[in-house]
Amino acid sequence: LPKLSDRRLVAIWNKANAQASDLFYYVVLKDDRAIKVLLAYLNSSIGAMIGELYGRSYGGGVLDIKVYEAKQFPIIDPSELEDAEKQSITEGFDSLAEVIRDRCEAEDDYDHARAKSKAKGAKGLFEDEAARRLDEAIQAEEEARRKLDETIHKVLGLSANERKQVEDG
Repeated sequence: LPKLSDRRLVAIWNKANAQASDLFYYVVLKDDRAIKVLLAYLNSSIGAMIGELYGRSYGGGVLDIKVYEAKQFPIIDPSELEDAEKQSITEGFDSLAEVIRDRCEAEDDYDHARAKSKAKGAKGLFEDEAARRLDEAIQAEEEARRKLDETIHKVLGLSANERKQVEDG
C-alpha cells in the first residue's frame, strides 16, 4: 500500500516479493487465498473513499497515509463471503488488472509515438493511432472500475442511495 497517492489510492500486488522503500507499506495476510478480494476492495471506490477518510491530503491533492491509519481501515472479511461473491470479486479484480496493463502499454506507445516527431509541434507518424488506442484503454479501465465497484457495492449490500454517496464522496 503506497504511503503517498496522487489521484486515488491504489493497492499493489507485490507478486515478486520485492523489497520496498519506506514509501510503501506491506500488508501481510493470514490467508493468501484472500489477496485478490482485498486488492479488489482496496482498488474500488470504497477503498479510495476509505483512504481519503483515514489519510490526509496536502497541497496539490497528494494523499498521505500513515501506518497506524492503514491499520484502522475497515476492510471486507473474505471468510464471511460466499464462494460466488468471492469469485465475482476476483473476476472483477482480474479484469481491472488486465485493462490497467493495457492502459499502461497504450500510454507508453503514445509517449513513444509523440517522441518520434522531429519537427517542433508536428505529430508523430502513429500519434493519432496511439492516442485513439490510449483513449480506448482509458475507457476500458473506467468500465472495469465501474463493474468492480458494482460488485463490491452489491456484496456489501449498499442501497442505490448509498452507492451514489460513495461515488459522490
